[in-house]
Amino acid sequence: MIEVGYATADDREPARLLLKATAERLVERLEPLWPPDEFTPAWIDAKHTLG
Repeated sequence: MIEVGYATADDREPARLLLKATAERLVERLEPLWPPDEFTPAWIDAKHTLG
């Protein structure tokens, strides 16, 4: 079963790594959507909010 909920601070790094890996794979397939280097810890911290 899949559970859906809000991300927590502990989810930041796994989410960042998933986004980066996805961007890298798309570059390999010649279908880039985002530059993989965009997904830095500072980027994810700027996007992360707890509310």
